[in-house]
Amino acid sequence: MLKNYLRTAFRNLTRNAATTGLNILGLAVGMTAAILIFLWVDNELTFDSYHRDAGRIYRLTTHYTKAGWVWATNSLPLAQHLDLPAITAKATIKPAYGTTVRLAGELVLEKTGAYVDSGWFSLFHYDFIAGSPSSFYHHPFSLILTQSKAKKYFGDKNPLGQTLHIGPTPYQVAGIIRDNPANSSFQYDILLPIDALLADSNDRKEALSWGNYNFQTFIKLQPGTDPATLGPVITGIMHTNAPITGGNTISLSSLKDIHFETETSNDPAPHMNRKNVYIFSLLGVFLLLIACINYVNLTTARASLRAREIGIRKLVGAGKTSLFSQFLFESLTISILSLVCTLLLVRLALPLFRQLTDTNLRAPFANPETWKIIGGTLLMATLLNGIYPALLLSSFRPLHVLKGAINLKFKDISLRKGLVVLQFTVSIVLIASTVLIQRQLHYIQHTNPGYNRSQLFTFRVPWSQLRKPSEEQTKAVATRIKQQLLTYPAITGVSFAGESIVGMENSNEGSASWDGKDPNFVPENYQLAADENFQNVVGLELRQGRWFDIKQPTDLHNYILNETAINRFNIRRPVLGQRFFFQGDTGRIIGIVKDFHHTSMHQAIGPLVILDRPSWQAVVYIKTAPGKTTQALAAARSVWSQIAPDNPFDYTFLDEAFDNLYKADTRTSTLILLFSVIAILISCLGLLGLAAFTARQRVKEIGIRKVLGATVTNILTLLSRDFIKLVLLSVVVATPIAWWAMHSWLDNFAYHIPLSPWIFAAAGIIALVIAVFTVATQSIRAARANPVKNLRTL
Repeated sequence: MLKNYLRTAFRNLTRNAATTGLNILGLAVGMTAAILIFLWVDNELTFDSYHRDAGRIYRLTTHYTKAGWVWATNSLPLAQHLDLPAITAKATIKPAYGTTVRLAGELVLEKTGAYVDSGWFSLFHYDFIAGSPSSFYHHPFSLILTQSKAKKYFGDKNPLGQTLHIGPTPYQVAGIIRDNPANSSFQYDILLPIDALLADSNDRKEALSWGNYNFQTFIKLQPGTDPATLGPVITGIMHTNAPITGGNTISLSSLKDIHFETETSNDPAPHMNRKNVYIFSLLGVFLLLIACINYVNLTTARASLRAREIGIRKLVGAGKTSLFSQFLFESLTISILSLVCTLLLVRLALPLFRQLTDTNLRAPFANPETWKIIGGTLLMATLLNGIYPALLLSSFRPLHVLKGAINLKFKDISLRKGLVVLQFTVSIVLIASTVLIQRQLHYIQHTNPGYNRSQLFTFRVPWSQLRKPSEEQTKAVATRIKQQLLTYPAITGVSFAGESIVGMENSNEGSASWDGKDPNFVPENYQLAADENFQNVVGLELRQGRWFDIKQPTDLHNYILNETAINRFNIRRPVLGQRFFFQGDTGRIIGIVKDFHHTSMHQAIGPLVILDRPSWQAVVYIKTAPGKTTQALAAARSVWSQIAPDNPFDYTFLDEAFDNLYKADTRTSTLILLFSVIAILISCLGLLGLAAFTARQRVKEIGIRKVLGATVTNILTLLSRDFIKLVLLSVVVATPIAWWAMHSWLDNFAYHIPLSPWIFAAAGIIALVIAVFTVATQSIRAARANPVKNLRTL
């Protein structure tokens, strides 16, 4: 029976090679897109699930309720006091940002290092290729490398026992682990013992402070323990040992959920909005659905051509179940042939997809989960392709068929039209989304953020080279560095500040006061330490007052506030000259700076306090002469070799930092654009097949019309009219859906473009033009055929 099904299926498929080709191509493209999306979705939804007992592992999360802050970090002493029966294991980690590695005289800045305690490898799963955790903890100055880092530093040599200098300190390689999985929150390539951090007396004092919230603590709970009940207990431990933390509370975040905590601060782990994952899951289903719609539409449209075959089969004894199985087997054959093409396309597209999603999906075909996704996609495609066409074709009555009375029911034609409308509805929603997202990104790129970001780069001077016992001495060191840099013609401006002006994160609460302040008002504000050159170098605009002046020593105690701070703090007028207390120091407000975007446009501009504190300023801003960026970098590197020869020179362009703020949005835009093109392509393949079939069915009518004087335009209008109506209906259906989706997306931005009606009109016009062009290719071909030949042969 199976052999007969296979022979019949291939005979029908080869007999209609053009239709078969369209079905396979459309389905292969749709399945490829769906499988890539499902692979990415699976990667996101299974973050950190590979660790043993991942469901019982939690991270301590700190909440500062007065300011509404949520931190992924807490203090090291808190972790040391967690001796509770409900906790079976615990581990602490502290990222080692900017680890300097020295090997064979070369300095390399590694940004993926971390300090871990003795419980880390007991709590979390790592595959050791060489060495072991016990040898790692045996000596405080040992380290563990990932396989790729070991290859980078030692080549083909055995790295175990080799020495690697981290800063001035020699460390011995105690273990090699496999590279971190793509779906791991812990993307650290160099692991160091916390004991090495505590070996320095100054670092130890700072690390053991209850107010130092730079450590992450993870715990494993006894089975059946309610994490919600443990949070208050740990909060009590913190308050008992450190009364100064009275405004903070502790909660427990599941290891499986921390990847989706987009509002949590102080967490270097990669994060993703869970809503976006669900949206792309739905998109994958829709892309597969519109690919399957092509098969359903073309198969049902051609149903009348197979009516006589079905009638004869039934008369000779074929039952409805047998026919249903035959047609379902044909669908499976198409799906399998499409899957073969899909696997090739997935392999070819995977490198690009990795780049677009910024996700290292390694060796997916070696992963059993991948084959589950592929198998599930194949099953879904077969069922979507096969059920309705098989039911329709197997339901024909043999006597009616052989008498030539076969006619598709109105509901079958309506369903086919409805499926076309669904295809183009999805396509139009994607097109409208692409247009709007691109316009929003254009708005971000071309809206003046309130400062200059072109021809500016920054680098950070090590505190050991800069900080001195007094502010005046620190200022003198910074001045000397500025003078050295300004001797180079390629550098037109130099300034010192506390951090990058792009995406500022340095905020606090409760440290500001002024005359007339309500004692119960505890505002959150951002702070920026900046010197007397900062305004000119960065291009800030003053609304009132003046900037800091190096000739006025009192300016080391004075402040400049932005417009939002003045308004939100409700400071008395006139503002200039008002007393202002901040971070333990008292001075006067000497200026008001125009609001600028010191965070991304996802967030509203917050109150900002600018102060000139040399001991807080370690980031150097370099303004380059036009066309002299290369020379300016060389000059900065030359000065760097004099002030910090034991550290690698690491710099960042403000333009790049700005673009990184919107990296996720840009990636979303690119993916939506890609899938819009795929959706339109698949929809047009189906429309092409339907147009060709319609033209073939109406060849005799077209011939008669041409003999009676119809022009090519008349024939084109005749054949295109119904399809254009369907696309216009799709525009009507898609517009409110696209409006709702894009309105929700724009809500993520405090500053965004208006939701203009022309965006949806443009999406509809684009879809209509593509559809008309697709149908016209077949309609014109039919209209230009010789009518005499058609009437003679049909």
